[in-house]
Amino acid sequence: MKLRLLAASLILTASAPAMATTMISNVVSAGTNATLAGVSDPESNTDDLGGAPGTGSASSTSTETSGDESLQSHNQVSATWLSADSGTITIDWDWTINTLVSDWGVTTNEATNWSYTFIASGDGTFDLSGAVTADGYLFGLQPVFVGGNGTGQIGGDVYDPTGSGSLSFALISGQEYTFTVSNNGNLSSGGEFDDSGSAHGEFDWAINYRETGAPGVPEPASWALMVVGLGAVGAIVRRRAMSAKVQFA
Repeated sequence: MKLRLLAASLILTASAPAMATTMISNVVSAGTNATLAGVSDPESNTDDLGGAPGTGSASSTSTETSGDESLQSHNQVSATWLSADSGTITIDWDWTINTLVSDWGVTTNEATNWSYTFIASGDGTFDLSGAVTADGYLFGLQPVFVGGNGTGQIGGDVYDPTGSGSLSFALISGQEYTFTVSNNGNLSSGGEFDDSGSAHGEFDWAINYRETGAPGVPEPASWALMVVGLGAVGAIVRRRAMSAKVQFA
């Protein structure tokens, strides 16, 4: 009985599915734009990690001035892929306005801040959680949005980006997914304006696979391990059989 249990254990261990997410691409971007009296200053920066774990960062500052009047928009992003299955994201965005011009606007992001494309190795979920804090004149800063193969937001609304929460999206084994995270803060108006606002977001994400309880298809290395294990079981059986023959001789 013990031998049969050992053999069964070796087979199940060798055939357990390997949950290894396949990374395809991971990019961090920042973009800003300030427009004053019809003159624009768009800026952007991108850090492409090339589908490997690591930390990427990008920042962008756009400024327009005319005499004593000025606009400034700033966006800074940092993200770490701790592995193919988990990581962190930090986003800061803000603007400062001091103008009497009737035609002006600032955009604190003109790019997707975070993008990750991967192939799921099993059924499960992509989970994101975090919080946004803010200070100053908050209208236009907006919350943080998730897009791509998922749709949702963490934070408040166009009047106040502060807030916290979590999002979860289903994954199917073998399917390719792209998830994005971005802030879409922008403000435009006419007439006098003199104020500033800033927001800060911190987020954790993870790919979580479900335990199916069913054995998967063994990989080559697992087959080799299983063969060695069964060979050891066979050797034990033969030794016991020979021992029994000697005892009854």
